[in-house]
Amino acid sequence: MALEQMFSKGKIQAQELRLQLGQAIPGAAERFQQAAMQIIQGTELQGQSFAQLLQKGELLTDRFLPALIQSFKGVSHGWEEASHSLNANINRLSSSWFNLRTAVTDGPFTGALNNVIL
Repeated sequence: MALEQMFSKGKIQAQELRLQLGQAIPGAAERFQQAAMQIIQGTELQGQSFAQLLQKGELLTDRFLPALIQSFKGVSHGWEEASHSLNANINRLSSSWFNLRTAVTDGPFTGALNNVIL
């Protein structure tokens, strides 16, 4: 949604960059800022802070598309390591436990128990 709004407006604004894109893809906003600041080196925009560029609407999507693409590089790294983390294993255990409970309570045992109780 953030990308759609950026391209429809023709410029990159703080709301879409930091709140929407930054929450959806952690680290993307910071990487975009670094890439954008490299792009402005030697241009009329050099010397302005990133906040000033955002505030003035100077970050046009057609000009800063390479920086936006650059911000996505490296996002997928580390997923395999993260999948073996304690948190990931706890989530898998929780899902397995939920599936077991669902299988037991939705199976023939539940029907038999209901017949005994009713």
